[in-house]
Amino acid sequence: MPCFQCPHCGRRHVVRPLDVEEGGRCPCGARYSVAMSTEEPADGVARDDGAGPSTWVMDRDGSVYEVRFHP
Repeated sequence: MPCFQCPHCGRRHVVRPLDVEEGGRCPCGARYSVAMSTEEPADGVARDDGAGPSTWVMDRDGSVYEVRFHP
């Protein structure tokens, strides 16, 4: 599974299937959503909503995920 780092605390996370469906929260409190590169982010969060930093991660099978952190 692809991994990403929280831009707030640096903690490393693994993208889980549940993260893609529901989003997640880092232990530091940062909330994030994960979407396949062809999907809209979880929870109906629009890409132009002023969300915080985002990053892209790639799985071994070539699947690309966007991880967006929200204020």
